Amino acid sequence: MSKRAHPSEHVSSQADNSSAPSSNKKVRRETDPEAASTLTQDDVALYDRQIRLWGMEAQTRMRNSSILVGGLTGLTNEVCKNLVLAGIGALTVADGAKVSVDDLGAQFFIAESDIGKNRAEASMERILNLNPRVKVAALAKDVGSMPEDFFAGFDFVVLSGADLATMIRIDNICRKHGIKFYAGVMAGFHGLFFCDLMLHSFVKEIKSGISKGDTPKISKVQRESHYVALEDALTKKWGPLSRKQTKNIAIPLFLAFIIVLKYQQQHGHLPTRKQDAEALPAFKNTYLESQSLEASVIKDDQLWTISAMLGRDLAPVCAIVGGILAQEIIKTMAQNDEPLNNFFVLDAMLSVGAVLPVSPPLPDANGSSSSKAVAMEIL
Repeated sequence: MSKRAHPSEHVSSQADNSSAPSSNKKVRRETDPEAASTLTQDDVALYDRQIRLWGMEAQTRMRNSSILVGGLTGLTNEVCKNLVLAGIGALTVADGAKVSVDDLGAQFFIAESDIGKNRAEASMERILNLNPRVKVAALAKDVGSMPEDFFAGFDFVVLSGADLATMIRIDNICRKHGIKFYAGVMAGFHGLFFCDLMLHSFVKEIKSGISKGDTPKISKVQRESHYVALEDALTKKWGPLSRKQTKNIAIPLFLAFIIVLKYQQQHGHLPTRKQDAEALPAFKNTYLESQSLEASVIKDDQLWTISAMLGRDLAPVCAIVGGILAQEIIKTMAQNDEPLNNFFVLDAMLSVGAVLPVSPPLPDANGSSSSKAVAMEIL
């Protein structure tokens, strides 16, 4: 396939200069009034339907947003597709891995002829073909190896397939520079993503005067939501669980993901080796004990399922989780509604997803703390 020339295409220059964009150069940010651009008549015509849905201001904010996607997976393929079609301003995809046969199952921006090529570079042209108005660039490097100043030019960072240490490091960098952060992992029929928006302002519509035969009055109220860093969220103590919480599938599934990711962080590999057969259950029991939880909260077969399937993408499941993740990013850009806070987990086998607000213990008036899960049917 021939390579399309595009004014924003700077693959080789990005690959050669790992610190781009330069920290001594004024970077374009969504909130910078000097850098903001308005929509052209062609833009308005192209995005007419969605402008009617979320408004001109929201579309303009999207048009002035720059997004970094680290790790090309089935999950981020869905995210890239939805964001580019929605009309963001610029997208940089970064991945240091080469296309393999396994990637062909859930990634639709690559083809069999791309096997052996860099994932980001192989995906770039097909992403650009979705919407030539979006500036698309590819970086043939793992974002986990990039220095801090590399991230400063982006408004949003989305990670997929990263280990826990990389997620925490980049989230902390994003918080330092005021960048919205998202990270997701897939494990076959299960998925998880996290968002850190720090302090996020949005407009909420309030209906009043609702009674039979009356036309409801709609007023718009400015609201704020607080989000915690990933590192802090993982310090939450879960036990002991209430009877209602023990019946909620979201908490055991969430904890199974976290245990496997923490095991990988401590041992330097996923628990897929022979010697892990005894080590993982012991690691689980130690972790659950530290949380004042019974070992029976997470069944060993559920833990092994997440362990064996982590990083393995199923296209239909990626479409669900990636669609919800992209929707949340768009919602954050539009500032027209409250984004979820702060974890989302999906069990496609049971056709249920859940929003799980997770934060460190914050005492209430009675000196206790809690976290609730809001379940919703997905399929």
